Amino acid sequence: MKHDGILLTNRLLLRPLTESDSGYFLAYLPEVDQFLSLIAPTCKEEADTLVKNYMGEERKGTSVYFAIENKETKEFIGVVGVNSLDKDWPERHCWIRKDMQNKGYAFEAISAFMEWANKYLDYTIMYSSFDVTNKAMMHLNEKLGGVKGDEKPEPVLQESGKILNILYYSYPKPIL
Repeated sequence: MKHDGILLTNRLLLRPLTESDSGYFLAYLPEVDQFLSLIAPTCKEEADTLVKNYMGEERKGTSVYFAIENKETKEFIGVVGVNSLDKDWPERHCWIRKDMQNKGYAFEAISAFMEWANKYLDYTIMYSSFDVTNKAMMHLNEKLGGVKGDEKPEPVLQESGKILNILYYSYPKPIL
């Protein structure tokens, strides 16, 4: 789903990804990829391809991503979005560059994104999955009102070759 929307919060501006964001992916993804399922880019070409793939998924209607910026300075902070909109398990994602973590940006960005998603996306339940050792993400999902899955953490081999022990939190779409 292509979107032209800009979301504003007290401190943040969420805007559609652009190809020029690939430099941020290259600069910041490697420092936070220990908990991510994707392979962090190691060169400009890989970063360009990753962002183009995200944008291609949007054009096909299977995902939506927003770049997160500081509203005042326009400094890049991270990315929030959802993929697998064509499946029963759409999955929300968010990554924040390391030097911007623990400042409430993820909560603020995900809250704005979910409010937007509840109005504009067709889904019944959205999921968030993350490695069990990512305690900050567990706390964030609980603070956001996610419902923890009953199952034990599931070891999942990622495309990066890492094995993550995945926990799932669900977010049923509210009836508006």
